[in-house]
Amino acid sequence: MKFTIAIMALAALMIPAQAQDEKKGPRKERDPAKMLEKKDTDGNGTLSLAEFIEGAKDAEKATAAFKRIDTDNNGELTLEELKAAPKRGGKGRGKGKKDGAEKGGE
Repeated sequence: MKFTIAIMALAALMIPAQAQDEKKGPRKERDPAKMLEKKDTDGNGTLSLAEFIEGAKDAEKATAAFKRIDTDNNGELTLEELKAAPKRGGKGRGKGKKDGAEKGGE
């Protein structure tokens, strides 16, 4: 009887954790062309910072991502820049990384 109660209690503790994992689920892969089409409210074929961060949960993080993706630093994101952007949640997105020249001890 005690064993059955212990198993039931353990199962009850695991249900909320499992439900939370299912709620988050795997992130969808973003289609840069669809994102550009959806967010490009002025229809000029690029995204401004204001268009990019519209609806973002964290404007500060979105601004940092915009700056990272805007490789030519012109204040607009093109489809090519969006396609070349690193995937969200990836590790080592360039912070502090070197091009490898220093590894050889030059």
